[in-house]
Formats: sequence, C-alpha cells, structure tokens
Amino acid sequence: PDACGVGHTATLLYEERGCMPAALLLAMMSSIVFDFVAKQKNGGNHMSIFVIKQLPFLSPEQISTAMARMIIERVTELCYFNHDLDGWMEEVWSDGGMTEELQTAILARLDACNGGTHTEPEPFIYNEGRRSVAQAELDAIFAHLYGLSTEDLRYILDPEDVCGPGCINETFRVLKDREVRELGEYRTKRLVMDAWKKFKFNE
Repeated sequence: PDACGVGHTATLLYEERGCMPAALLLAMMSSIVFDFVAKQKNGGNHMSIFVIKQLPFLSPEQISTAMARMIIERVTELCYFNHDLDGWMEEVWSDGGMTEELQTAILARLDACNGGTHTEPEPFIYNEGRRSVAQAELDAIFAHLYGLSTEDLRYILDPEDVCGPGCINETFRVLKDREVRELGEYRTKRLVMDAWKKFKFNE
C-alpha cells in the first residue's frame, strides 16, 4: 500500500542523510553482534521504541571511510540481486558520498560474481556461497567496529567455544543446530572467524 499504520512495536526507522548512510544502518542492524545485543535487551517477541533507543547504533561518523567502503561494497551485492531494486541502486550510485574508487570496487565485485566486465551496475547473480561470505565479512567488520576482542566474538558465536562443553549459556543455538544438521558444520562461525583473520582484526 501507499500508506499504512504501524504501532509502537512496528517501528519505522528513517535515515535522512542519504542512501549510503541508510545502507550502513541496514548492514549494522543485520550484523550478528547487533542481533546478539538486541536479544539481550529484549526478552519477548515485541520490541518497543524504548528498547530500540537502547541499542548500539553507530553513527556514520563513527565508521571510517575505509570501513564504510568495505561495508557498502558488500551491502550492494547482498541487496541488489534483481531489477526490483534498480531504483535503490541508482540512489546508491548517485549518492553524494559515492566515490569513483567505491564504484570501481563495486563493479569489480560484480565482475567476480556475474562474469565479464561491467561499466554500469546490474543485479548481482544470487550466489548463496558468495552471499554467506559477504554477510560473514560484514559480521566481522561490525564486531571490530564495536571493539570486540577475538574471545568476545568467539563467545557470541558459540559460548561453548570459550567456556567449554556443557556451557549453560546460549546465543545462536538454533542457528548452530540448523547449520550442523543441514550443512554438517556451524558454517556461520567458521566464515565469520575466517573473515576476522582475513582482515587481521585478531592482531
């Protein structure tokens, strides 16, 4: 619909500074660290505004230019996978914060994903393997931006990895159990820690 009503547990968030800050916000709220904190703050099925105001939102000013570029590159691949989002991609591409360097990096990712050489954006082919890696890299980037240590991140991903077998604390048990059952491993944990080491955040 063109318009709809929402209550206090269906909060709408707006970013008035442009499409790129909105993309940073989207990536932040989709990160596993933000998810972990949100679950600690909220024990029920509804999240009221007073809870949302307590969540660890980073401002664009707290994210360096280099980190913002890394984030935007991956957000474009994760979000722009069909022509329904052509308008969104046009906004990102023409945003005042967009640079030629970042455009080149996005097109390089597009080349790697779709094959060929691109001079203009087009939807990324939906590649589950690439998407899993891109999301894991975003998880590692935001863990670093929040100042987590390697042990902190290991705990969030799997408390047993830090506290030992039989640890009574749980974080993402449902995710872990599903991936072990369907994939034979806790893939998210492996990919996030691989990204953490790749970016040398553990040093």
